Amino acid sequence: MRSSILSYPLLATLIATSAVVVACSSSPSTGGDGSPITHPGDTSSGSGSSGSSSGGSSGSSGSGSGSSSGGSSSGSTVDAGPTSTISADTTWADGMKITGPTTIAAGVTVTIANGATITVSAGASITIEGTLTATNATKHAVLTGTGWPGLVIAAGGTLNANSLDISGATLALDVTGTAEYDAATITSSTPFKVEINGALTTKNATVTTATGESTIEGGTFTASYLDYDANASGALEIAAGTVNISDSTFHTTVLDSPPDMITSSGPSSLTMIYTEIAGRHCSFHFDDVTSFDLENLNVHDSDYGFMMWGSTPTSGTRVVKNSNFDDQQYGIHEEGTNGPITVTGCYFSSTSAIHLADQEITISGTATAANANVGPRPAQ
Repeated sequence: MRSSILSYPLLATLIATSAVVVACSSSPSTGGDGSPITHPGDTSSGSGSSGSSSGGSSGSSGSGSGSSSGGSSSGSTVDAGPTSTISADTTWADGMKITGPTTIAAGVTVTIANGATITVSAGASITIEGTLTATNATKHAVLTGTGWPGLVIAAGGTLNANSLDISGATLALDVTGTAEYDAATITSSTPFKVEINGALTTKNATVTTATGESTIEGGTFTASYLDYDANASGALEIAAGTVNISDSTFHTTVLDSPPDMITSSGPSSLTMIYTEIAGRHCSFHFDDVTSFDLENLNVHDSDYGFMMWGSTPTSGTRVVKNSNFDDQQYGIHEEGTNGPITVTGCYFSSTSAIHLADQEITISGTATAANANVGPRPAQ
């Protein structure tokens, strides 16, 4: 009868082989490029060696160690399948890659390191329910990609961004919570949307080659020293809410052509002072507006400077004051139903005619020469 008992040399060989397999299986998982997939806040290190076998007589497995914390995520990738939620404070360092939709949970702060470039894949939105902060005084940080949805500042969320450039987003800033965006540039994106109850404040920011029109659906939008290149789009569509703009410039190289630069289509309040508007079909086109205060503006190189086609008849203050309207077919063009509108101290060049459908617009104190104190004041 054949013996079923393994010989001692063969048994030793099998044990050594098993040790090698176990040691290899402890290696980290890898992405498609062979590099480890890590998650926000993860840092890990490990070392180990598999022993050698000679005649199956010896073998050893190495040791490994790993740690997980809310620390720096330099060079890591946020990719947890369909969605990823960041649940501990962390810092995004240079080289960070975001490959799937990512949410910063309520109560959590993510900081973008000074000068860091963060690459975002198409379809990978960043939703802020907690706080995203980037205060890069010495070197701008960058969020960049092609066709990524942009930053979504949810209700209760906060964006605190200084010198954080954004490029290639479908909609750079979608604000339902609270956002501060200063001293930075939005490139090749629809710049922003302020939702009902949202609040966006921006100072010394720049928009270049916009791919769509920014919209104010409600809430508040406050801007100073904003340089806005509307490109082939309009700049602002105001459906509701409160808008305050000072010392800013809205411009395009496309002159005398639709769409319009600043439009209002619903119950809204607009204050704009010391600002320049150049280009487009209408500099202002109002189909519906509750109140506006437009002062010390330099409005030029459009078909219509101020097209007033609708305003609330019974409420609201509507003033245009100490502004210049130059190189237009019409400086003011009124149609439709409007409440009282006062225009005073404005200059209309010889090419900027005035068309009034009724007596709701009162024009007085017309300047005989261009006003000097118009357009953005020197930066503070």
